Amino acid sequence: MEIRRVGFFHFASDTNGDPIKALEDTLNKAKVQDDAEARKGFTESLLVIPEAFNLRFDYFDPRSRTIDCGVRGCLIELSQRHKIAIVAGFLDNHGESLCHNCAYLIDEGELKKLSRKELSDGSDNYYVGSPSDRLDDVIEYRGLRIVALVCMDADRGYIDQGERHEEILNKLNGPGHKILCIPSCFSRSRKPVNEIVAGYVDAWPADITVVRAGRGVIGSPRASVIRLA
Repeated sequence: MEIRRVGFFHFASDTNGDPIKALEDTLNKAKVQDDAEARKGFTESLLVIPEAFNLRFDYFDPRSRTIDCGVRGCLIELSQRHKIAIVAGFLDNHGESLCHNCAYLIDEGELKKLSRKELSDGSDNYYVGSPSDRLDDVIEYRGLRIVALVCMDADRGYIDQGERHEEILNKLNGPGHKILCIPSCFSRSRKPVNEIVAGYVDAWPADITVVRAGRGVIGSPRASVIRLA
């Protein structure tokens, strides 16, 4: 069944330490408020959720942040129960001193790693990657061509990401609706909103649907955004 709807979940991580409950509550509320077709489930929907979704509380505060190892399994179960496809950001620990910051596609009980973050945001939450261990998969999936970049890796203003972005654009050529998913954290960004949208959304070609899902305080002006192709 093809994906026909796309959305984002903006997680108020600084004040809410339970990401799964927050997402569950939002989906249940959407079922009540949406039309009769949506109440049957989200079988034709793709939801993009923020960066480091398994990190509880403040992304930039080492005194409060905790990686919740159970979030991944809970998110798989939630995806199955609500019949919704999800692109999510996770901090992965593979026995190393620091985690990798990655984006995954979750659907039908399976996870597919899409991307690994390369640039440093100063949080010390993850291992800063390099071109030698780069991962950018473009997946043909349910009528879409899906690619993900984690937060600042998607900013077209970073010159050292230019070659990477061009490779992604070449991979996106082909059948299916093109969609770029950007799990993000902008709770303490000092950039004006128009600069964020310009670099992360408008700078990508107009034939690509761009979805940026953020985390941060409730009412943050750096809210999540969708630009439809």
